Amino acid sequence: MNETALVVRPPCTVLLPAHNIERYCDDIVGFLVGALSPKDEILIINDGSTDATLSKVKSWEKKSTNIRLIDKQHTGLVDSLNVGIQEAAHEFIARVDGDDQYFPERFDLQIAELEKNPCLVVVFSDYEITLQNGKSLGTICSAITPAATKLSLVSAARTAHPSAMFRKSKVLEAGGYYQEDYPAEDLGLWIRLSQSGEMSSVPATLLKYNVNPSGITQSKKTEMILKRNNLIRSMINQNDHTFFLNELKNTKKIYQNYPKGNERLAIHLAELALFVLKKHMSLGSKMLVMVRLIFHFFNLKILRTLFLLHLSRVKRRKVIKSYVSARM
Repeated sequence: MNETALVVRPPCTVLLPAHNIERYCDDIVGFLVGALSPKDEILIINDGSTDATLSKVKSWEKKSTNIRLIDKQHTGLVDSLNVGIQEAAHEFIARVDGDDQYFPERFDLQIAELEKNPCLVVVFSDYEITLQNGKSLGTICSAITPAATKLSLVSAARTAHPSAMFRKSKVLEAGGYYQEDYPAEDLGLWIRLSQSGEMSSVPATLLKYNVNPSGITQSKKTEMILKRNNLIRSMINQNDHTFFLNELKNTKKIYQNYPKGNERLAIHLAELALFVLKKHMSLGSKMLVMVRLIFHFFNLKILRTLFLLHLSRVKRRKVIKSYVSARM
């Protein structure tokens, strides 16, 4: 266990909703037991699993005082998450999924961010997309600053649910997860939280997001896209584009201090352009903003970065589609 975490940071609750994760159970629980301090809580919500998940968790529960198990009937992911938030022993809650992998420093780094800025309600991170055979499909860079992270909700790609650590009190104030937002319940929560507090990200890869052919992201992909599009429209309508434009200059300077600064800036500019194009405003106003973006912030290096990112995205989608189709 990470004994030094007792000194340098307050404890956290790691929330793991579990439904038929027998295949991954030993790996994820074993990792968490080794990575966390004795004062941290590993809260596992068994959502009516029909495989050996429950017995495996009970076996781990006997070995580690960190683990707290809540066993309930199968009511779905959203209910499991809300039960976990209500029952969490600590203010800082880290979301984890059974089929993903995490870096041990994740918890220390994200808690440090939350402690540094009391206005922060949720912190994300960069994450690597991997196949179950270990093949890497590249890294998704996070937005870092509060303004940029809020803007990044327009694409819903840089605020990965299993990378999030949030404040329990703020999520409860926001009403927790909404069943009607499922299977985009995380984006719905982030949008509501963005109206009452700030969001940011640790610009480091702290999560390996595993493409699971039978997971919710793949099995409910069409429904998720529709829900996300509706939620993104609401996010755009709730925010003024001038706020993001005014913040752009400062954000551009900040990116220079971090790895993959040009990549982060290129994605930021693309998200801002997408926001403006989808915003209900006159065509003339949209054109003025787009001209401003092109002349003041785009250059050959950024355009080249955008082109390469697009190629990587297209290739990644093809690989994932082929990988999932072969296992259906």
